[in-house]
Amino acid sequence: MRMTRVLLGMVAVLTNLVNAQPPNAACTNPTVSTPPAAANLRGDVGCTTVAGGTLAYSHEQSETAGGTIATNAHIYGPFDAGFGSQQDGIIATWGCSPTSLAYDSAGGLDLGYEHAKLASVCGVTLPRISGTSWIGLLGQCGGHTGNYHFHMGFECFETNSGTHSSKLGVAGNWNVYGKYEDYTAQQYPYLDACGGHFGFTPESPSASVYHYHVQMQAPFTLGCHGPNSAGGLVTIAQCMALYPECNANPTTETWGSKTYTYRRDCPCFDANGQNYAATPVELPAIAHAAASPPVTSYNVSSWSCPSPYGVNACTKTIAQVIAASTTPPSTPPSTPPSTSSATSQPFGVLFVAVVAATSMAY
Repeated sequence: MRMTRVLLGMVAVLTNLVNAQPPNAACTNPTVSTPPAAANLRGDVGCTTVAGGTLAYSHEQSETAGGTIATNAHIYGPFDAGFGSQQDGIIATWGCSPTSLAYDSAGGLDLGYEHAKLASVCGVTLPRISGTSWIGLLGQCGGHTGNYHFHMGFECFETNSGTHSSKLGVAGNWNVYGKYEDYTAQQYPYLDACGGHFGFTPESPSASVYHYHVQMQAPFTLGCHGPNSAGGLVTIAQCMALYPECNANPTTETWGSKTYTYRRDCPCFDANGQNYAATPVELPAIAHAAASPPVTSYNVSSWSCPSPYGVNACTKTIAQVIAASTTPPSTPPSTPPSTSSATSQPFGVLFVAVVAATSMAY
């Protein structure tokens, strides 16, 4: 009886903590008056304009199996803000012990590289699925934390039908679309250093306009706000000129018995997937745009993940994560679980939710 009272008291305290969490801050689409312009490194580069599809798996406090991601969610760039003891509760859910293995106060690593690094130093598979839980820095749709924001992925927005991917958001002056230039023909777009190009879209079927696509490799969303000052595609050099971080000396770190080179907080990645090369290799979009006629896309089968670090630092699809998970995923629920009151949740679930909710956003 005494234990029951203790547990009920703890549940009451935890319920108050959960209910006390502030609501998500509204997304603010940046104003871009003179492109090319730097994109925020720790904040909104754009905002979603549609809701995401039904989620199959739960992730921390931000994604619930059977739920959806509301419209006007934050779109961030590729980088995390670092990890410290404030995130111990979240780090522990990855299976990382001791949690200090994941600490990185500097931040500024892209989430693809960060997933690979933490999987190695913690000795776990990231991301992975256990039952109906998605375990990793980001959820299945590529976002995380209570103040929900996207970094990469966006698979829950893809309809996997038709031709050009549909609009999922806006970034500065231009629309943001899914990863396909033409789904039926299985074409990916050639993109500049900002993550954009010129072409026809569902909103502009008869006039070629600049627009962005999300992509499987860094910078995933935006590297900068385009086009360039002449109204053309943005080169790697033009992108790097926007950020002091891209002109800083690269840093090195050793993990998994290898030494890796990286420029923290430089979102300008060349054709080899590097943001640190002394002589960057220009993206193929630049040469293809100058062709007559311009070439704006290529077959999906020609794409491969650039691996300058010797690891796969690109977006993992849901199918790939399922295949790599050691615990077989459970069948996703057909309806969202009840969220009418915090006390209706099992104690363990409630505790995990509070640990996540009271950890600093990352």
